[in-house]
Amino acid sequence: MALLHQHRTDGLHLLVDLTVVTVAIPYFFSAIAQLTFLVSKRRHVQGWQLARDLCVAGASVLFSMWVTFASGYQVVYQALVCCS
Repeated sequence: MALLHQHRTDGLHLLVDLTVVTVAIPYFFSAIAQLTFLVSKRRHVQGWQLARDLCVAGASVLFSMWVTFASGYQVVYQALVCCS
């Protein structure tokens, strides 16, 4: 019975990690695109608005990288196989 419970828990963790990674990777690319857009100066943003946007985009990049690395390499590989 304990082995069955452990197997269900591992499967649940795998599904949660896989879901997090499949959401974090596009979130990472959108944050990088926002940083690129801000640095390219296509939009006129000055002062505290630029600082705010850079902080939010930078925090988004760091968060998505942290979540992806925390999921583990095996889950990232499985997400790449599932999504490709």
